[in-house]
Amino acid sequence: MTFTFAAVVSTHYKDKIWVPIIASLEGLARMYDDKHWSSDVVIGAALGYAIGTFVVYRNHCRLTTKPIISSNFTGLSFYYPLD
Repeated sequence: MTFTFAAVVSTHYKDKIWVPIIASLEGLARMYDDKHWSSDVVIGAALGYAIGTFVVYRNHCRLTTKPIISSNFTGLSFYYPLD
């Protein structure tokens, strides 16, 4: 999910180098904490990049996001219409 999100964001902000760096650091952190093997991170990065760029170029950014803030959960909601 991290690499898919990074691919979508970096497609819109091509002049910003920090997006792929943050995604790469997340992958390294998962390996450091023994949560994933390096093969998991490499395959996840390849799939995430492919899916993220496909979504952006196929549908010209119909992906919408909105923040979720409540007493027990904080995060982002993603919506993608399939019609």
